[in-house]
Amino acid sequence: MLSSIIKDSKLYLDKPYIKIAWNGKEGILINHFKGFATYEEIVEIGHRILEAVEVEKAHKVLYDARGLEIIDDISRKYIVEDFTQQMAAAGVEYAGTVFPQDIFARDSIHQIRDSLHYLHDVNQFFGSVTKALEWLRSM
Repeated sequence: MLSSIIKDSKLYLDKPYIKIAWNGKEGILINHFKGFATYEEIVEIGHRILEAVEVEKAHKVLYDARGLEIIDDISRKYIVEDFTQQMAAAGVEYAGTVFPQDIFARDSIHQIRDSLHYLHDVNQFFGSVTKALEWLRSM
């Protein structure tokens, strides 16, 4: 399902570890993680996501982290302290995150979620892409 949505989308980044795509029909910026990314790559991803949000005036974001691998401490800090606040300032109102399959990456996402407890109305976490998309579409 997600691959067909991405197929009909404008690509912002396509690397071995992530695909970032804007689907104007859905009005959702899709971030499909496919593997391990270094801190430098995480920052690059953050910049590219912010660029897409600003250009497309996106208000809804999907983080499909099923294929994500462990996130190091410095990357988690960047996500919590910098990236998330920049996304809110850029106008993102709703973000759905699908938990990773990798147990260590899942723990990283839980740590990020716990650090962002104040954003639970904005950023929801899901066990499947289907549920995340249903929620984003309803917003």
